[in-house]
Amino acid sequence: MISLLDIRKRGVKALKEELETNEIGIIAYRGKKRYVVMDIEKYEELREKELELRLAELKSKNITPKSAKEHIREIEELLK
Repeated sequence: MISLLDIRKRGVKALKEELETNEIGIIAYRGKKRYVVMDIEKYEELREKELELRLAELKSKNITPKSAKEHIREIEELLK
C-alpha cells in the first residue's frame, strides 16, 4: 500500500515501485484505502474477462445482480 502523501512527494516513481512488487496497488488517504492503481495491461485483461463473462451470461440468460466486489472476485478466479 502506498500513501497519497508519498505519491505527492515522489510522483510516478512511487507508483512504479509499488507496481513492481504488487500486481495491483492500493493508495491510502489519511490511513484508509481509497484508490486502486494497476498497469494498463492488467486493467485491459480484467476488463476483457469481465465483458466475456457478461456476454456469456447474456447468452445463457443467467443474469443475476451482483456487487462490484463479487464481479471482481469472479474475474480474479477466472484469471487463476
